[in-house]
Amino acid sequence: QVQAKNTLDITYIAEAERAHGVEVFPLHRVDSIRPGSGAADGYDVAFHVLTPDRQPTGEAGTVHGTRVIVAAGTLGSTELLLRCRDRACTLPRLSPLLGHRFSGNGDFLFAGAMTTRAPIDPASGPSITAVVDCSTDDHAIHIEDLGYPDPMLWLLEGVLPPGPNRLVAYARRLGRYVARTFGLAGTRSRISDSVAQLLRGGRTNHFLPYLGMGTDAGDGRLVLDDDDIDVRWSHRASRDMFRQMEAAMRRLSEQTGGQYVTSFLWQWPWRKLVTAHPLGGCILGDSAADSVVNHAGEVWGYPGLYVTDGASIPSALSVNPSLTIGAIAERAAFWMLHGRDRRPSDPD
Repeated sequence: QVQAKNTLDITYIAEAERAHGVEVFPLHRVDSIRPGSGAADGYDVAFHVLTPDRQPTGEAGTVHGTRVIVAAGTLGSTELLLRCRDRACTLPRLSPLLGHRFSGNGDFLFAGAMTTRAPIDPASGPSITAVVDCSTDDHAIHIEDLGYPDPMLWLLEGVLPPGPNRLVAYARRLGRYVARTFGLAGTRSRISDSVAQLLRGGRTNHFLPYLGMGTDAGDGRLVLDDDDIDVRWSHRASRDMFRQMEAAMRRLSEQTGGQYVTSFLWQWPWRKLVTAHPLGGCILGDSAADSVVNHAGEVWGYPGLYVTDGASIPSALSVNPSLTIGAIAERAAFWMLHGRDRRPSDPD
């Protein structure tokens, strides 16, 4: 709302509407993509109209395009193409690798350094101001400082270990988790626990959050589970990378005069991770045998159908991926128009 970040609605989309006659239809959900009647006839895209709260209405329709670009994000693009291949059966020749090679970009959030220095206030200022390359011989690893909004800090306040008796804290937290799982917690919830802890005294204003990114194994899968996309990913093949990342975070914490605190999600018995940068599922590559789309984002076996978002990234990048995704999308657009890469002599 304050336009503090250059998002698509005020950059590419706004320029496309202003200068190139593009029409944007919000609250339309694509149900399927079907080839036209002839080899050069493009694709028919079937859709339903949604209400403002994203519920389906009875209104439906179809639009036709000689070229169709799928750019619904890693989860959305993969889900749509899986539906087209496995449910609607409108694109049956889509690669068997569709949905494979999912990566969380090695994201490791909610860890940080607890310091006794002056207050840090991670809710103030930009989310990221610096990055440290902590790569090893085995893995590319980058660590950034990470600002959180105040509500997230309140949650962290509730889950950080409340003092030296960590075993008691873990036991109590595990007991609350089990009670909630079996519906025995009454009106208590993770949020109410967190607010109660917050009111006992704040520490997050002395907490420097980290965002770690690294070359995880990229061995996850995206599959259709009833009507939803399901992420099936295990940390087992990536544990060595996360151990090296945590070692780097521990060194950074010591250098800032603080004590390293691991992510509350990563602690036993949860061992869970959160990613802000999902990648893969419609990976690009050199041949139909090892990928879903070619170097320009065009789907193997379906000329004129493209995927131009994070779903096409074939592995973890270990850095914030937005510029890489933007570069791949711009390159794909140039290939659609000119059938070649951009040259230095080409006009802007």
